[in-house]
Amino acid sequence: MKFLFPNSYNIYFHDTPEKSLFDRDNRAYSHGCIRLKDPVKMAQFVLEDSPQWTNEKIDSAMNSGKEKFVAVKDPVPVIITYFTAWTEGGKLYFASDVYGHDAVFKEKLFK
Repeated sequence: MKFLFPNSYNIYFHDTPEKSLFDRDNRAYSHGCIRLKDPVKMAQFVLEDSPQWTNEKIDSAMNSGKEKFVAVKDPVPVIITYFTAWTEGGKLYFASDVYGHDAVFKEKLFK
């Protein structure tokens, strides 16, 4: 299952058969797209205002083996952010910069 949304990078949300990847610390295995741990919950959320899309119908569509495009009546805004540092509970945390954005940002800030 994949969820398309307008963007200039051809990024989308998608399911994965590799569920074990969610147990790893490094999660950059999708070449820019965003893997969903629970795509059924996402589908239920996106289609919650479409009563014809019951949980049974969502499950049936997912497992039919046929591609089905579903347009939503009211698009859901999507905002994607990329952070390599954040605070939580008063502590500062750092993550690896898998896309190399920090070096570019550092060059612009401290030139």
